Amino acid sequence: MKRTSIHLKYVEWLSAEDMLLMSKQWLSELSFLKDEQLFFEDLIRKYIFELIAPSQFKKTTKIVEALSSSREKTEELIKEDKL
Repeated sequence: MKRTSIHLKYVEWLSAEDMLLMSKQWLSELSFLKDEQLFFEDLIRKYIFELIAPSQFKKTTKIVEALSSSREKTEELIKEDKL
């Protein structure tokens, strides 16, 4: 017969007020992230001609795609928090 070991973890129970404060902090951080993403998008628009130069195009495309993906995920998280 094989013996199994049990790993117990300490779990801290939070009050409803603490969870609300943590949720508000999390939403605030997501909003800040969203503002930063908008800032980067504005920078990209401002310097678009330098960024689409043949020597930079491949690198720029990857950055823009990553930023777009990140922004979509941020929007999803903000919507989920508001549910």
